[in-house]
Amino acid sequence: MDLLNELWKINELLTKALEQYKARGREYAKAYRDYRVLLAQELLKLKADGMPVTIAYDIARGTEEVAKAKEQETISESLYNSCQEAINTYKLQIKILQEQINKGVCKWRLVMKKNISVGDIIGDYVILEELERKNSQHRYKVMCNNCKEISTKYKHHLIRNTKCPHLRFDKKYGKLQIVEKTQKRYKGNVIYKCVCDCGKVCYKNTDELTQKYSLKSCGCDRQSNLENNTERLKESIKKYYKENTFLCSLTSRTSEHTTPVKGVYIEARTQKYCAHIHLKGKKYFLGRFNTLEAATKARKLAEDILFEPIIEKYKNELKGKH
Repeated sequence: MDLLNELWKINELLTKALEQYKARGREYAKAYRDYRVLLAQELLKLKADGMPVTIAYDIARGTEEVAKAKEQETISESLYNSCQEAINTYKLQIKILQEQINKGVCKWRLVMKKNISVGDIIGDYVILEELERKNSQHRYKVMCNNCKEISTKYKHHLIRNTKCPHLRFDKKYGKLQIVEKTQKRYKGNVIYKCVCDCGKVCYKNTDELTQKYSLKSCGCDRQSNLENNTERLKESIKKYYKENTFLCSLTSRTSEHTTPVKGVYIEARTQKYCAHIHLKGKKYFLGRFNTLEAATKARKLAEDILFEPIIEKYKNELKGKH
């Protein structure tokens, strides 16, 4: 994800550089045209005055107006070339990042192409038997070297998770105590008979007992958790819901899916950057823009006008929140 985020940022910089490149190109063309026109006019004047052709060109370039036009043309050319160099640099960085991303993908593909045969040891597991494919995916019957548990694993699961959880009967998992191991399986995981602290018997598979955010109870604590969450929500509404809006929403930096800036998104139909802002249940559309920078400025200006007075008024509550 870090490489993809970096690639996204460089793409944004490349888009800005292309816009600047277009503008600098126009400025350079205009400055070059003005210089050539002034130089031609000055040469015609000198020739009409009888100035020799051999020195007329040098004298014409030395006049103040032509010299200023030449200076402007040289500056515009330098800015135009610098934009071109920046674009080439961004393109090179994008190419390097794409190669790194492709390298990681190819490495995973090579691992997946690796042949697994009966008797191989992968982490804690020993391959006992290759089973019939399911949904075109390889499946294996494996046994853990430590707890001697036999289960079914897909190839990609086996390569990613080489450690067996080693469930123990003398250890509690949340509110659950394992009583016995059943013969039933769920997606290759063993199903255990468990007893909850409330005395109710339930059945859980290996993932439900070992995963960090799984519910490790028979479900008896759902009501208590719901009541606690409801009370916390009521307290938050009472403290942070002011003037028909949540104060924390005014300072959060959560961005849209298509851009890294909050309140700015890319419109699918026009492929332009659209800016909007929400306050007190109303949505204000700020306009469509050709660049992310312009849309961001519009969003920031709207925040200063609409959000800042409320933030300043309730700054003590926001300090407590953060």
